[in-house]
Amino acid sequence: MGFSNFDIRRFDCSSYDALCKSFVWEMPEYFNMGVEMLDKHADTNKIAMYYEGNDGSARIYRFKDLLNMSNRFANTLTDLKIGKGDRIAILVPQGPEALVAMLTAYRIGAIALSMSTLFGTDAIKYRLTDSSAKVLVFDDSLKDKVRPALDGLNIEVFSVHSSSNEFYDLNSILKNGATSFKPVDTRIGDPAHMLYTSGTTGLPKGVLLPHSFLLGCIPCYQLYLEMAPREGDVFWTPSEWAWVAAIGDVLFPSLYFGYPVVVTPRSGKFDPAWAYSIMERYRVTCAYIVPTALRMMRKFKDEPRKEYDLSLRALGSAGEPVGAELVRWCMDKLNVPLNEIYGQTEANIIVTNCYSLMGPKPGSIGKPTPGFIVEVLDENGNIAKPNEIGEIAVKMPNPVAFIGYWNRQEDTAKKVRNGWLYTGDNGYKDAEGFIWFVARTDDLIKAAGYRIGPAEVEEAINQHPAVLESAVVPWHDEIRGHVIKAYVVLKPGHEPSEALKDEIQQSVRKRLAEYAYPRIIEFINELPKTDTGKIKRKELRTMHT
Repeated sequence: MGFSNFDIRRFDCSSYDALCKSFVWEMPEYFNMGVEMLDKHADTNKIAMYYEGNDGSARIYRFKDLLNMSNRFANTLTDLKIGKGDRIAILVPQGPEALVAMLTAYRIGAIALSMSTLFGTDAIKYRLTDSSAKVLVFDDSLKDKVRPALDGLNIEVFSVHSSSNEFYDLNSILKNGATSFKPVDTRIGDPAHMLYTSGTTGLPKGVLLPHSFLLGCIPCYQLYLEMAPREGDVFWTPSEWAWVAAIGDVLFPSLYFGYPVVVTPRSGKFDPAWAYSIMERYRVTCAYIVPTALRMMRKFKDEPRKEYDLSLRALGSAGEPVGAELVRWCMDKLNVPLNEIYGQTEANIIVTNCYSLMGPKPGSIGKPTPGFIVEVLDENGNIAKPNEIGEIAVKMPNPVAFIGYWNRQEDTAKKVRNGWLYTGDNGYKDAEGFIWFVARTDDLIKAAGYRIGPAEVEEAINQHPAVLESAVVPWHDEIRGHVIKAYVVLKPGHEPSEALKDEIQQSVRKRLAEYAYPRIIEFINELPKTDTGKIKRKELRTMHT
């Protein structure tokens, strides 16, 4: 089977069961994500990107445009002796520069390291240092928090939309220079991409993904978007490309098949009116939108098709529980199936819904993606009985799964045990084979689609001079699903106040990210702890202001 044209529709798609029985992985020895998404389409006149900037400016990028830009950047990087295995950190909003940086990293055999533009200085510096990044590509609008993060680091820095000669001007490089470059041959299991994921203990860990990641994402992509791609399809997600869902669930598979993606680097809070207008203006047919954003869209317009001429035919969502009510609203008012999917940074989209093949099961995260074995395991590592709660796990090896945590073999061994990758999520499988999410097995916070580790937030809170110690937990919120609540113990001589709450919130926003600050703060005299000094988070989650 030629993987340049890999498509699950080559198998028996008459039903979900028929697809699972006929599906077979035939992995090639050599595979390069950058080549498969870019080079093979460059001889066509196909559109790769509809780009709309924050200022309303719009531009079309074809695959051949992106190839020329990538080759110019590749030549510059190789001249600087950047190559196979080197980490290239990318701190750029959705846009051609961010995409070209990622594709170029793959094509020279390097590792693209995605970082959120919402990160503060501490978060940026930690990731650059921990990964030993050789290159940073960043947007000039972020220079005030990037400069201090670079202190003490030996790194090549490229600025997008540069306003000075302080760093390499990436935009100039992408417009000038030789447009010929021979991509590096990479094996399918070679490292290609890295994202940092947060855990409940310790600092964030680098998740290293192989080139097979792209192929591993395709079956679920095609199913949750109702047998995508179809003629005339246009794809979009407002989610930031620093997150695995945005690149694995939408961006990469769409480019692999040679279909256009709408790219919108909008800053600030999610705006439902803007989202509807983007989908209407670009005739978006398939979209991935996190549950929080969908709830905001529903609250804004309960019957959006009365005011917007939408071309939607399929919607997907994940990152937090979607809920049956939201699924029904999409069917009733948007006239489009909402297929919930499931995965994590270490193993993306391993469970999926597909309305046309499985029928509706609102509230379920779906069935195992064809080609994957996903089970619910009991505490002894045995497959749980139907409706018995256990931990969701995926059988290894798996093309979409991570190679391991960057320089953390012990943590990798805890994650992958006895041939299974344990997700850390509790759930159950019903008699029909649908899997239902119950809760995290640990205290990782999922708020508005983002995965947030309490340790990182607590560390940022504790930097405030008035704070003695703190603990954060998820707290239910109607719109966002969950928000961060912080319990804070003050140092002697400091008194609780609304002004102090605001100071702490702004401090965390600056240090970490806009989404990672505690929306609720409660001052308490003492944190509940075990005899060994561990915070009793379960007790905190049941406390009320």
